[in-house]
Amino acid sequence: MPRHKIPAIKSRLATGITVGYNAAMKASRRQLHRWVGEVVPKIVEQVAPLRVLLFGSAVREDNGNINDLDFLVVVPDHERPSSVTDRLNVGVRQKPVPCDFLVATPSILNRYGKRRESVYYEALQRGREVYAR
Repeated sequence: MPRHKIPAIKSRLATGITVGYNAAMKASRRQLHRWVGEVVPKIVEQVAPLRVLLFGSAVREDNGNINDLDFLVVVPDHERPSSVTDRLNVGVRQKPVPCDFLVATPSILNRYGKRRESVYYEALQRGREVYAR
């Protein structure tokens, strides 16, 4: 049976360097700050969040290796997180690196934010606030 090669998904960064989505990127603090500074205003413009936290590989001490930017976006309780996620994925198009948006309301965070097995726990415990209303 012939084996088919699966093409790698690639992204062209603002620097002109092509990087696979699954590849870890080396980034200085200055570069990370610039990337976050480009994405956060777009998040705020699209969904007017209460808070935005950066978490995951961007805030861990991984020798500067960053897979993507992970954002916890906290929106008011009357918002549907799935709808907000869709708005972010469609509305935040120009990104310097791949981004993941985890959207939650304060009531979701109150319910699941203290559970160690929850992704919300990691974001709240280890994340860095990059925006607050």
